[in-house]
Amino acid sequence: MNKKLNFFLSTYKVYIFIFLIISIILFVDFKKNLKRDFYQLGFDWQGVEVVQDYGKINIDSMAHNILVVKSENNLSEKIQSEKYTYELDVGNKIHYFRCSSIQTNNKRIFLRSGVWLTTFPSNSISKGKLRALHIPLKKEFQQSVCFIGDSHICWKSAKALRKNLYPYLEMNFLGNNVDLFGYPFVGSEKAKVKMLLNNSKEIPEADYYLIFLGAQDFNNNIDYAKVENDFKKLINDLRQKKLNTKLILVTLPRSTSKKRNQYNMNLNEYFRSLKSNNINIIDLQQYLDDNKINNYLYIDGIHLNERGYYYLNKLIRNSIKNLNES
Repeated sequence: MNKKLNFFLSTYKVYIFIFLIISIILFVDFKKNLKRDFYQLGFDWQGVEVVQDYGKINIDSMAHNILVVKSENNLSEKIQSEKYTYELDVGNKIHYFRCSSIQTNNKRIFLRSGVWLTTFPSNSISKGKLRALHIPLKKEFQQSVCFIGDSHICWKSAKALRKNLYPYLEMNFLGNNVDLFGYPFVGSEKAKVKMLLNNSKEIPEADYYLIFLGAQDFNNNIDYAKVENDFKKLINDLRQKKLNTKLILVTLPRSTSKKRNQYNMNLNEYFRSLKSNNINIIDLQQYLDDNKINNYLYIDGIHLNERGYYYLNKLIRNSIKNLNES
């Protein structure tokens, strides 16, 4: 009898242990999926700052990526920044909209290439109140990362790069600019190495710097020595910002343009020559070549498409994980 009881208890404990392990795995996966599917949870909603109150407005039209408003007041001089989140109060509900482009036409303001952070308003709504808000991200982690770059990190599919990495990196994103989803970075669509070098004092101190840069420095009379020298100076400036800071350089993808592709390959070779203890290389170009991955470029033949950023996302996660463990 005792043997049967002991066997039963032992088996019971094993099942309880397995159940606990599975529960922990599911809980961790749930938390990651929650952050992935509801990235709004990363915003510090308690730290919202009202930048501008525009008062009452009429809603001209709206869709999943655009909001057009009009007012008797001249809003064209007041609504100027894509950095802010626009709060639309329609009385019984409040909606939040971010955009990548703002245009004006008479009394109409076009907030284009955007995304609704919360629910999409009813199409029957014609009036409301509008405010511009600064909604910071939560500072919930010990380590920080700063993305530095040009159109490769903030244009088209790149707009979602940091949002898609947020559930996995467990780092605070830093920068003096913000992308469509409100994640900070340094640079702009037209940023060149020299431009960032001249403003390197404005780059915040971070544990990691990820640099995906060089698309806008290409021209038919490219001076490779000058571009490489500017990269060297920028990297030196970043290394001086914080003790033991780590840099990650991303190689440029192949291009369908023969001249640009040669430029990318030359610059990639220079990046590889910089590899050291504190400078890691994400060799995106070599990874795509070695794995015979096709159809990863946008139609311009220069930038990555959504498929390309899927692979870059994986490489960034693995690179930072390896650096953390080394």
